[in-house]
Amino acid sequence: MAAKERVLQLKEAVHIGSEEITEVTIKRKLKYLRGCSVKAGSDGDGGVSINFDFDTLINLGSKMIGHPVSTLEEFDEDDQSAILQEANDFLFKHLGTGKAQ
Repeated sequence: MAAKERVLQLKEAVHIGSEEITEVTIKRKLKYLRGCSVKAGSDGDGGVSINFDFDTLINLGSKMIGHPVSTLEEFDEDDQSAILQEANDFLFKHLGTGKAQ
């Protein structure tokens, strides 16, 4: 497995039709950042403020696990949080403000 991937064991299995999902592979591919909307501005104290809507993280997380948003919505909240955190870290790493992997 490439360094740009990691397997997340889900806390709760998800059933979509006849498919049971017990784990997902989170992939960090630059092409997944296409279409992400990010706005930068001043925070009022001389620093930079970066804003994006939550749809950006949800859509990016969905792309990173290779499942549609409707499937991600069925995941346990802790699993959703882990995936959205990965998406957040990936997005901000490419903005030069996230934690390095």
